[in-house]
Amino acid sequence: MPNSNRRSFEDGPEGGARGGYAFAGLVFACVWLYLCWPWLSGRVTIPWDAKAHFYSHFAFLARSLAAGESPFWTPNIFDGWPQIADPQSLIFAPLYLAAAFLGPAPSFQLADGVLFGTLALGALGVFLYAHDRGWRAEGALVAAIAFAFGGSAAWRLQHVGQVMSLAWFPLALFALSRALDRGSAAWGAAAGLFAAWTAHDLEELLTMSANSRQLAARAPAWLPIPDDVRRNGLPQEQVTLAIGLVGALTAAAAADGVRTRGRSAFFQLALEGFGWHGLSHLASAAAVRGYTSGVATAPVIVLPYWWWARRALRRAGVPRHDADPRWALALIPLLPAAHLAARALLRATPTAPAPTSRR
Repeated sequence: MPNSNRRSFEDGPEGGARGGYAFAGLVFACVWLYLCWPWLSGRVTIPWDAKAHFYSHFAFLARSLAAGESPFWTPNIFDGWPQIADPQSLIFAPLYLAAAFLGPAPSFQLADGVLFGTLALGALGVFLYAHDRGWRAEGALVAAIAFAFGGSAAWRLQHVGQVMSLAWFPLALFALSRALDRGSAAWGAAAGLFAAWTAHDLEELLTMSANSRQLAARAPAWLPIPDDVRRNGLPQEQVTLAIGLVGALTAAAAADGVRTRGRSAFFQLALEGFGWHGLSHLASAAAVRGYTSGVATAPVIVLPYWWWARRALRRAGVPRHDADPRWALALIPLLPAAHLAARALLRATPTAPAPTSRR
């Protein structure tokens, strides 16, 4: 079992353990850079399926996002299924999706770097799991290097999907172990805020720019919408930055909730605002009598999580901060405020593209 022969997570690191793990992490980073440098420098590239198959999916994803088009379907597949149904499309691979937003023509080096970065995340999971089990830092370092650069990670490197599955395993094992160790619904509700937000905002990240063009064209003339947004919708750069700003705030609220096991007023306010945000998606879709970005995941992720989290906190005896509910409702305009901030940042950054949509 994941929680057998373990040191209690409440015990804290033993003498010198925290510093030992920090040094071990630094050593791993140096080893990772040294071993990956031939690929990161462009001197060599990962061959076979990594380029003949997976790179074409990655390049298509990047081109589609840069053009403000949907990456869910492509005319270049003749087997009868849409791109979104292909588990090898990389649409739902977080690191590849983030890298695809960097530009319409990703390089071989970027593709290889993302794959090696995924293995580094797997090694981080090894470190986290080892720390919870009370291993010595030296043993965790050896295990992390062996995991990231030995066995299946080395032998199957060209098979990107298999490597990603392997890399997420230590993190999944660590999360399962923590869940069994802590066994707290309040802790789960707090950590779940960021997980639910991520799943929900992935839909917005992929659809908001294109959907905003349709909605802006139908918006009444009296609404104070900038002319370029009314013509072209929200540019993808602005959508990405705005969602990132909201994500940072959500992550901070979730972390505060984890730290206080759901007792934080900041976390509880964010939880309430997240639920009302989900309801606002349903209201907006009803108002326009059609799809609005975020409405697909609102009833299946946002609202069920909101209901469950509130119930879990109540059953765990977590005291509720009886703040004025208008404070939670005030969080609903957070996304428009984030877009205004993102628009201002893009206009103030000389190297950033002008905030206009690309078709």
